[in-house]
Amino acid sequence: MTEWLKLILGRIDALPSEYPREVSDEIQEGEEVIGEVPEALRRFWGVGQQLHDEADKLLREHGEKRSEDLRSGECDDVHAQAAWLNIQALEVGDIYWTSLRHELSLGAKEIDHRKGWKIVSLPKRKLTMPMVTIIEVTGMGFPQALGVLNASRPQSRG
Repeated sequence: MTEWLKLILGRIDALPSEYPREVSDEIQEGEEVIGEVPEALRRFWGVGQQLHDEADKLLREHGEKRSEDLRSGECDDVHAQAAWLNIQALEVGDIYWTSLRHELSLGAKEIDHRKGWKIVSLPKRKLTMPMVTIIEVTGMGFPQALGVLNASRPQSRG
């Protein structure tokens, strides 16, 4: 087992009582309840919340005490630490969603969770053509570059 997985499992075992916080989103029209989040997986959700909260706290405390001299590199270090906490939270979230799909045999259904730890299938959406914009950035010292923005990315979690 990797050191990171051991760290996450240790966090699960030591998870404070305020975690996990249940989501507050109500079931929406067209959504169908297809299951409930197993108790063991709720702790993964809680670890993700805890990691996000630690990143927020780190940034908040740094913002309250930082000096006028931002060139010290301290801000970069704090932002890097917060980014690493958030990345880990996203990775734990991936474990949560993948495990949930496996435990409930959900496959590739579009799902989300709702109040009361309910799992819902999301209504099928009409497929639309992706909205793509190509931007060319030049001048004012910027190198020439092309970028593609895709605004049709699916919004479901999991």
